[in-house]
Amino acid sequence: MNKVFYMLDAVKKLIATIEKKQHGLVPSVPKVCAEALKLVTFISACRKKEVKVLEVGTGYGYSALWILQGILEAGVEGIIYTIEINKERANTAAKFIREFGLDKHIKVMHGDAIKLIPIIKEEFDVVFLDGAKREYYTYLKLVYPKLKKGGALLAHNVIGFKHIMKDFLDEIGEKDKWVTTIYAADPEGLSISIKI
Repeated sequence: MNKVFYMLDAVKKLIATIEKKQHGLVPSVPKVCAEALKLVTFISACRKKEVKVLEVGTGYGYSALWILQGILEAGVEGIIYTIEINKERANTAAKFIREFGLDKHIKVMHGDAIKLIPIIKEEFDVVFLDGAKREYYTYLKLVYPKLKKGGALLAHNVIGFKHIMKDFLDEIGEKDKWVTTIYAADPEGLSISIKI
């Protein structure tokens, strides 16, 4: 329990650092979206002994930290693989995650998610997409076989960028594959889909 308390404390301190925009760090999603990520991950984690998460679009690690908070509060083991194409952001996120002692749980990968997703040999309980908006459909096709039945797929900016992701939105609307809702409390829109 002390270990979990220590990890949660570190997570909350780094979240606060990013929210205060210290050291040039900035949140990649609104707090209302981050809280939804935490909640969905917590719910998923409560049914398991271990949770594995894939995130496309690390930014400076803000959303990954909220996801990790959900895992830790559920009291289970977990690991987040987060992919960032921008080298500066990937290196900065990895640096702070390491300095706060969270690198056992958050693995920052620098590169193109389209190339990296196929080489990750894991099945995931939760997937969060916040990378290149025009590539959401491609990401979806790559992660679908790796997402467990009953797993959650979340995608940011599905309202703000709906005009360039019709193929993605049509796919997560397939009622024989997904149960989907759009969380509009975040003005940019967060889709939450459960794999059937």
